[in-house]
Amino acid sequence: MDMTPSETLLKTQGLGIQFGGLKAVDALDIEVRKGEIFGLIGPNGAGKSTSFNLLSGALTPTSGRVFFKGEDVTKLKPFDMAKRGLARTFQLTNLFAGLTVIDTMLVGAHLHVKKGLLASVFYTKGYREELDQLRDEARRILATVGLAGTEQASVDALSFVQQRRLEIAMAIATRPTMLLLDEPAAGLSPSETADLGVLIQTLNQQGITIILIEHNTRFVMKLCARICVLDYGRKYAEGSPEEIVANPKVREIYLGRDVKQDHPEEHAHA
Repeated sequence: MDMTPSETLLKTQGLGIQFGGLKAVDALDIEVRKGEIFGLIGPNGAGKSTSFNLLSGALTPTSGRVFFKGEDVTKLKPFDMAKRGLARTFQLTNLFAGLTVIDTMLVGAHLHVKKGLLASVFYTKGYREELDQLRDEARRILATVGLAGTEQASVDALSFVQQRRLEIAMAIATRPTMLLLDEPAAGLSPSETADLGVLIQTLNQQGITIILIEHNTRFVMKLCARICVLDYGRKYAEGSPEEIVANPKVREIYLGRDVKQDHPEEHAHA
């Protein structure tokens, strides 16, 4: 389980976005505390990924506000959010095809390069030393996520599982205080999913607050201290895994599927 939460790190007030007549996210109020793993679940089309896009700055809300570390960041773009310590995973296969793993890591790490444009153009000694430090940091991160020894491999030559782990590694390279994980277990086997859960807990124990979107409810229940259930863009329920499992309205959202009865052994230790 994650660390003992303390102060609020991220908060939304009445957050919403409308596309034409469709409210993809509607009046969303959430509060994520420093040090916790917070889950967002819901059926397809519930507004989970759209919510992530609003939190990370990829989309600008049409209503409401986002606060991060006490600052109103509602209109900031992803780069500005990353500089403030909020990162999210995204698909790498097409975007970085042909690049080596270590060069891909440096794309994220360059957010923290202190030397200016001229230093990079003329490849000064100071710039080279800084790049060496970033490469060392990238290697440590790759080892953390289980990708040690892959530094010179091409991104598109990695296995599906390795690419998933590289997505997380690249986000970590931005040195986030909060990490948004969008369905990281999608397509993974049960054993691979279990390994991913260990990695997420490790990152959390290292001080990274995590918001997790995931269709695998067992995975979410094991990892998260609190869970928010979305349906048609609105918050339908919020609480501990035990409270969410016991909520009949949540089971109704999932078309009558009783999560607790399906997987009682998973929730005995949630």
